[in-house]
Amino acid sequence: MQYHFCGVGGSGMSALAQVLVHRGHNVQGSDRTFDRDPDSELARKLQALGIKLVPQDGSGLHSAIDEVVTSTAVEASIPDLERARELDLPLRHRSMILADLLNAANGIAVGGTSGKTTVTGMIGTILQQVHKKPTVINGGIMLNALGNGAIGNVLCGDPDMLVAEADESDGTIAHYWPRVSVVTNIGLDHKPMDELIELFSRFVSRAGVAVLNSDCSHCNTLLAMSPRCRTFGFRADAQLRALDVDCRAEGSTFTVNGFPVMLAVPGRHNVANALAAIAAVHAIGVPLRDAACAISEFRGIQRRMQIIGTAHEITVIDDFAHNPDKIAAALATLHLLAPRLRVWFQPHGFGPTRFLMAGIVRAFRLGLRQEDELHVAPIYYAGGTATRDVSSHELADGVRSTNLKAVAYDDREASLAGLIANAGPRDCVAILGARDPQLTETAVGVLAAIDARGPAR
Repeated sequence: MQYHFCGVGGSGMSALAQVLVHRGHNVQGSDRTFDRDPDSELARKLQALGIKLVPQDGSGLHSAIDEVVTSTAVEASIPDLERARELDLPLRHRSMILADLLNAANGIAVGGTSGKTTVTGMIGTILQQVHKKPTVINGGIMLNALGNGAIGNVLCGDPDMLVAEADESDGTIAHYWPRVSVVTNIGLDHKPMDELIELFSRFVSRAGVAVLNSDCSHCNTLLAMSPRCRTFGFRADAQLRALDVDCRAEGSTFTVNGFPVMLAVPGRHNVANALAAIAAVHAIGVPLRDAACAISEFRGIQRRMQIIGTAHEITVIDDFAHNPDKIAAALATLHLLAPRLRVWFQPHGFGPTRFLMAGIVRAFRLGLRQEDELHVAPIYYAGGTATRDVSSHELADGVRSTNLKAVAYDDREASLAGLIANAGPRDCVAILGARDPQLTETAVGVLAAIDARGPAR
């Protein structure tokens, strides 16, 4: 088969493209990011893996292409899709191709509004450590998968042992019929709660085994949807329960059903993620003792509590937190690392900010302390049509109304300058946000600026 991927630089698209190349298919793709920067690291890695890159102007499409792959993030008006329609080429959403691979493999699909990328990576690590050779298709960069030119969002292994992150944001999770479905949690993100419950109900009902979070009330409503459910959590009624939990800056220790676990990534939310991963592999026959031991090798996901570095006793962290649950988990974990936080938050789009505003404000109100600071950058605009009837000032005003320190800016550079100027010894400076591909670069720049600035006076 010959595939053309529109937006091949996206995390989910590039992961799928790599798996198809590994399985012997011809794959090419376009991405406007590569049109602007054809020599980027990601572009070079994709080409080295055998994926041909063409301009996103329609010129790379021809009649020999079997399928044109698109995603929810790709506008229908781009030249590639216009040319595909002219040539009458079949168009398929990436989720449909992923569903073909996952359903044929009778695999593990990981869903949930928070934590699914981390749990997917944890499952992959456990299976590797117990001498399986999984194929893992993830939406983030797995630190365990980096090296030797790898991008890190894929492990290419046994086609019949496939683990994939399943996305609910565009409803495509409904296409999967997995051997094991995992629901990490269900919280407000992307869609109204009633729509989310319906999506996850179908997801669970189609699985051979459903792994559900007993600490999530919405997950508990799904128990009746599957005849075979495994539960995990901190509650006494969880089938896989964490006890003796000790969360520290360097990681966590706990026991699961009597077996000790050492986790190298911090935060109580990652204890829950580890429970989900252990429950998922146990459902396909991995002994609990082996899974509990193996997960200690998990090193994390890029942009999930990723330490960029330390300068003048100030540590800079890069994190994907952008919805209420993720922000709450990030703040709780950051407080393990430092006595005072300097948080820079970039809301991700006008629609999501409007939809999640109340929840985001509440998460910051509950998670910040009096000595902390919140610096809110202008809302990130990725392009396309948007109603700009909400601003960062509204968010900061809501947080500040409880006498917390929060300031909004009309200029991104000014927001970073304010963040850097106020950072002092033993502070943790955290860069929070999603969608913007430059956020890690931003965090690196903040660290460099703090280093160049010298010790705080």
